[in-house]
Amino acid sequence: MKITKQKLKQIIKEELGSVLVAGYGYMTIDRIRSKLSRMLVEAAEQAAQDPPRYTHLDNGVIFALHQALKDNKATNDPFLSESEGYL
Repeated sequence: MKITKQKLKQIIKEELGSVLVAGYGYMTIDRIRSKLSRMLVEAAEQAAQDPPRYTHLDNGVIFALHQALKDNKATNDPFLSESEGYL
């Protein structure tokens, strides 16, 4: 039985329970969601300061976390689904 590269990645992901966040390392989906929500709150607070700061947006971690969720189809938001044609 031949296993495709995509199937092998799926098996490994299921076995390890972690996914790779580009430039950040391996994290579980739950940990990614938790960190992403915390960072978004902090980013909103920083943006509301006078003068505004955008450190969480500038360093790219928020984008990397979001991309990891999208890449692993771990998001429930239909607006993030490429198959729906929104992105």
